[in-house]
Amino acid sequence: ECELGVFPNPCSVGSIVINSKRLVPNQSIHVALKDNRGVNFFSGIWQADAAGSFQKELDVSSLAEGMYIVQAGPLTSKVIISK
Repeated sequence: ECELGVFPNPCSVGSIVINSKRLVPNQSIHVALKDNRGVNFFSGIWQADAAGSFQKELDVSSLAEGMYIVQAGPLTSKVIISK
């Protein structure tokens, strides 16, 4: 089963690390960051490596405090931004 992680959570620093494991090797994954109303703050295509994993850092310093949802393909995870 695929996994999606977001660290640190809650986040009070300028960026979060999004990682996923057990994906199809070299698979392209659509990644999005949305607020709880569905407003999109980030959208991009990330590539899993040959082992079926990815790890990327995403700048969230301009976001307001609150709960956000990270989507990576069919996976979702909540992250709390606190200042």
